[in-house]
Amino acid sequence: MELKGTLVNQSLIDKGFKAKEGSKHIFYQYYSDGKKTIMTTFMSRPPSPIGDKLISKMATQTKLSRPQFIDLVKCPLTKEGLREIYEKKELL
Repeated sequence: MELKGTLVNQSLIDKGFKAKEGSKHIFYQYYSDGKKTIMTTFMSRPPSPIGDKLISKMATQTKLSRPQFIDLVKCPLTKEGLREIYEKKELL
């Protein structure tokens, strides 16, 4: 499976992650009620296609299962749904 990097970028931002551009990577940190959380990930810039290995790694970094991360990117998982997952895992 492969996901478009631009889609991953936009989905993360739309779901509550804030992006910070570095020289080689874009770093993402999840914010809840205006506060930083421990959920972070990164990808190369400019966003290039994300393959299986990187999908799994980004899922782990964001404390999601691989299917949840794919749903996050492809939009079945809403911003509210993501927050519920993090609350159930007691990460917020």
